[in-house]
Amino acid sequence: MDDDLRYDDCFDADAIRQASAQTHAFWGRRRDLPAHVRRNFVQIGESEGQCRYVGLRDPAGAVVSSLKWYDLRFRGRPGEARAFGVGAVFTPDEYRGQGYATRLLRAAMEEAARQGYGLAMLYSDIEPAFYARLGYFRFSAVDWEIPASALPAAEPLQTRHSVASDEAALIEFHESHFGEEWLWPRRPPKLWRYLRRRNEAAGDLILTEGGRSVGYLNVRAQAGRLQVEEWAAPAALHDRVWATVRQIATARGLASVAGWERPDQTPAGASRTQRPDCIPMLAALQPDNPWAAFLEEAAGENKAFFGALDHF
Repeated sequence: MDDDLRYDDCFDADAIRQASAQTHAFWGRRRDLPAHVRRNFVQIGESEGQCRYVGLRDPAGAVVSSLKWYDLRFRGRPGEARAFGVGAVFTPDEYRGQGYATRLLRAAMEEAARQGYGLAMLYSDIEPAFYARLGYFRFSAVDWEIPASALPAAEPLQTRHSVASDEAALIEFHESHFGEEWLWPRRPPKLWRYLRRRNEAAGDLILTEGGRSVGYLNVRAQAGRLQVEEWAAPAALHDRVWATVRQIATARGLASVAGWERPDQTPAGASRTQRPDCIPMLAALQPDNPWAAFLEEAAGENKAFFGALDHF
């Protein structure tokens, strides 16, 4: 790294304001600048230590490139790995063309490796090839959609709204829903809560059969459709889960149901479309890391789950 730039592994309030002002035009989403700055501070404050800003700064303290660092976990055949989540990579116009984003990513990945992280993970919105050159594997990014009337007409399951005391059961339902061949995100309680807050998720619905909890479902109305964010239930009940989704969509007057594809959960007959953004990519941080071969295999066989509620 050039002597006149330093890597800052945890931005102070002034640097967060700088980074927020720089990214406002790109990620402000119709919020004015003060609202965008407040939102970033709230995201970090509510993360329970799961999110912070890092970046490159010049001798005067000016931010020349920044990103958000998320503390994640993944499971797969090699076991469990701590993962450095890369979000909101941004270099202002006046500093572009000098390789600062690449330099920042390399510095952050090296720091993560020193701290014992096994993986780095991001969602690419612009140029996946840029991250591929840094060793990231690209995973499937597919949206599905189906008329609600085309979903199974089996007997729906009963539902109830989850409460705080259901958190451990929800996490257990999520974690018990994957085989060893899968790559999937673990969500310890802090991360479970934070990602749901960050993605403004609807409350989870507990699925019940005969008064017994058998799984959960998370859905919300979006753009005139019922968006299925995620669900978990035993394989024998899958048709009844979809019948429950059909019932909810019908009750809300929504003719279409959609979601991010998970290969073993996409309903039969759904149409599929490649997403141009939110493309999941992962890299192993050490050359001798057994995760490197597993990532390549999982990417090729599409044996991975990255749900909308894991997005950052």
